[in-house]
Amino acid sequence: MPWSSVPGLAAHERLDAMFHSLAGSFTHTILEWTAFCTAIFTVILAFLHFKIKRDTTTPIIGVALFCAGMMDAFHTLAADRLIEAVADNRNLIPFTWAISRLFNALILIAGISLFLVTRKRVLTGGLRFVLGTSAIFGVMAFGIIEYCATSAQLPQTMFPDSLITRPYDVLPLFLFLGGGLTVFWWFYRQQPGLFSHALLISMVAQVTVQLHMAFGSTGLFDNHFNIAHFLKIFAYLIPFGGLALDYVHAYTELDHEIIRRKHMENELRRHHDTLEETVEERTHALALAKEAAEVANRAKTEFLANMSHELRTPLHAILGFSSLGLEKIDTATREKMVKYLSLIKESGHRLLTLLNDLLDLSKWEAGRMTLNVQEGDLQEIVRAVEGQCAELLRANGLRMEIESTVGLPRATFDPERMTQVVKNLLSNAITFSPPGKTITVSFQATTVRVGRRSTDPTFRPGIALRIQDQGVGVPDGELATVFDRFVQSSRTKTGAGGTGLGLAICKEIVEAHEGTIWAENHPGGGAMFTLAIPLSSRSVPEPNVEIADGQSAGTIACGR
Repeated sequence: MPWSSVPGLAAHERLDAMFHSLAGSFTHTILEWTAFCTAIFTVILAFLHFKIKRDTTTPIIGVALFCAGMMDAFHTLAADRLIEAVADNRNLIPFTWAISRLFNALILIAGISLFLVTRKRVLTGGLRFVLGTSAIFGVMAFGIIEYCATSAQLPQTMFPDSLITRPYDVLPLFLFLGGGLTVFWWFYRQQPGLFSHALLISMVAQVTVQLHMAFGSTGLFDNHFNIAHFLKIFAYLIPFGGLALDYVHAYTELDHEIIRRKHMENELRRHHDTLEETVEERTHALALAKEAAEVANRAKTEFLANMSHELRTPLHAILGFSSLGLEKIDTATREKMVKYLSLIKESGHRLLTLLNDLLDLSKWEAGRMTLNVQEGDLQEIVRAVEGQCAELLRANGLRMEIESTVGLPRATFDPERMTQVVKNLLSNAITFSPPGKTITVSFQATTVRVGRRSTDPTFRPGIALRIQDQGVGVPDGELATVFDRFVQSSRTKTGAGGTGLGLAICKEIVEAHEGTIWAENHPGGGAMFTLAIPLSSRSVPEPNVEIADGQSAGTIACGR
């Protein structure tokens, strides 16, 4: 009897009674469609995961779940008679449920087994393998749906009075249980991850669903029936959740990889810039070194040319005047003989000085020069040199004034080498001073900076010796190079002559004593050369003035 013809019931009461009687069908429909929607989301997410990681297992399993969801959708639509099916619902609903569960278990196990057996080909097959497998699963699902929809007589699947109320659900139960213990466990061991772990856990929900159906449900839409359908949603949601977490993890790894590569690019770019700067600096340094080498080669060439001239000139003079003396030995007057012999002697001395300078320079270059260091009075060295140069001073019409200092402490030096330095400086002062002038020599206690190549130099008490002339001075542009080797001052080339080695040797000797030497032009005219050497360790005076390199006051720094 239709609800509309039941006597004594109002229209709304008849409607409520109708919805109450169909509540089980509505619940079944909602649960099945929720499971189907979950399967749709899972397969979409599986293909997105495949797009990122190119892992073919996730789309295959996602397609398997989707095909099972299609069976569930057909099962629901057929039960609600929204699609045409000829069989009775009492057999259609439980039979299509059992078939969809069996199909679900089989294609999940088949998909994972296919991956485990042909793993290398699966991984290299890419999208074509995924689409081919999906097509096979789809054809199988469509065939089962077609059979169920067109068959008028479907086998009975429910036996309410038996221990096993739904025998057709026992086979999916064993498939899910056996697959969880073997295939899904092995898949998790071979490819550990959130998705494979979730698949393994979902087998618990699948087994629980089958237990409710095989041993609990005795009719359509009863409690065990609805509980099983509700748990089936979890059986779909657990892989979906694992896949979502795996997707997030893969995306995070991809993001980290992008950041890492950008960091590597920045590091490479920075190293490239640093390398370019280093190459530029080294190129510039090589260019400077090449330029310096070329300058040194030119200086050596000029020096050799000058030396050849300097060597030939006194030798020619010695030979020439010796010949003249021999030719006129019987007829020449005594005065001419004295003049000739004096010129020979002077030329011999110049040649001897030049040869000694060259020998000293070669020893310094080879590192074979040794010092016989001992305590001594620097003033005594100056007085001894004054006596040696007395005749030269008189010949040039010059006077020498020594400003002695009472109580000047003793220093440590090699007397022979220090005499060589003082004599060279005094000879230069005599050479470049005009007649009638006075050469001044003065002493002063000071502080000397030792360890000129050290990053943390020390300072020791010392003695400063100044030799000042009143001559033409040193051109300002040549003060920085006056102690360089193979370099002659322009005043030498235009005036008094010289070898250009004396000052370089003086610098080597002074610095070997841990001292320093420099030149400066005096404001009143002329040049002033200053050398400073440390005192003896037993003489530690209090310096009253500190002298700076190139200045009149300050701390003496070793080197120009």
